Amino acid sequence: MSTEPGGDAMTSDFQREAELAALKREIVPRPQAWRIRQTEVDRLADRGQHCEVRKCHGLIVAVLRRWWRSTEAARVLLSERLACEEHATDFAQRHHIDIDPPGEVTARHLDPAELAEAGRCDWQGCRTGAAWVFTESFTTRGVPGSDRDLSCDRHARAFADRFHISTPEPGKGGAR
Repeated sequence: MSTEPGGDAMTSDFQREAELAALKREIVPRPQAWRIRQTEVDRLADRGQHCEVRKCHGLIVAVLRRWWRSTEAARVLLSERLACEEHATDFAQRHHIDIDPPGEVTARHLDPAELAEAGRCDWQGCRTGAAWVFTESFTTRGVPGSDRDLSCDRHARAFADRFHISTPEPGKGGAR
């Protein structure tokens, strides 16, 4: 019988080293910060939520995200916090980034010409034709972007609640 190490012990050490080597090659995104819409600020204040930085009771105005490598978990982890103006500014300065402006969400009823080519409602499992379009315009790291969700009349209220906006009457334009 040999007293040399080997077998399963060598395999598990090798596996752990391979996982850590792969982790070192994994790309870690840069930190990110953005302001939230005033309707969200008001909603969070009404619910009594405040800045998530220890001992701070400031009004939440921004979302802060940062990623890091965890050797213990052997993957890239994400931390997301809601912060007040002071702590958001400190975070942005510490990581040498800008705080992106809040996004803007609009809702409008599709006009008859758009209805034919609009497609189906984006609500999970709904197969009804779309009658509404919800558009969120935002900026991520200085680059403009937008998301578009289509909704049937039945799910328009649920989409409006998700974005904390009101929906206009058909033919009345967009809502905020």
